[in-house]
Amino acid sequence: MAKYVNRSIVSIGGIIMTEHVEKTVNVFHRGRSWGPRGLPVMLTYIGAAIYFVEQAGDGFWPVVLALLQAAVWPVYVVYHVLKLLGA
Repeated sequence: MAKYVNRSIVSIGGIIMTEHVEKTVNVFHRGRSWGPRGLPVMLTYIGAAIYFVEQAGDGFWPVVLALLQAAVWPVYVVYHVLKLLGA
């Protein structure tokens, strides 16, 4: 928990007044998170990255392309499955 306390206010006459405000702010993210789904996603990406890097040729750019392929390969899988189903 974090607290912020002072807020400065400037009036028309140029006098600076400080208003004491105490408000508690929750600094932890309580919204939607990956939670337990994050580990399988990470492991899948690492496995795909290893596969595509092994298939890539020598050089910097083939490895960069292999890492990009590892990130988007599920899109191709879904596309071809839908294509097989006739959708």
